[in-house]
Amino acid sequence: MASVMTFQPKKSDATSSHVTGVQHVRLERLPNLSGDTKPLQFPEMIADRIWFDAEHKRLAFRGFMSKATYDRLHALSNDSAYLRAIDELFRTSIFEEATEKPRSFTKLLPIAAIATVALLAAALALPIRLLIVR
Repeated sequence: MASVMTFQPKKSDATSSHVTGVQHVRLERLPNLSGDTKPLQFPEMIADRIWFDAEHKRLAFRGFMSKATYDRLHALSNDSAYLRAIDELFRTSIFEEATEKPRSFTKLLPIAAIATVALLAAALALPIRLLIVR
């Protein structure tokens, strides 16, 4: 069985909402381990990035949560409140591209269509005009 531990960050880390890259979700309590009265403990390899703040009743995660980390945390308990909290942390910690929307060329399509029709009309009119002049 893997070694587990619970990371206890400095009080300023656990309670500050200004810590960059830390997401918090509301969670009343950590679930107990199956058939045990001890609360859930996180795997050692990620215990420094996830913690439960009992005083403020929230679960916190620092940094990007990969799908593998999500799967590992999700598999620790069947408690529905815990699973919802992990889902929300995963959703808020995934990497997102810059918020600038990509440019859309759909607004330019009517202008391009009109320009194409005008060029085609001019191209067809020139040979007809040459035939009439002769």
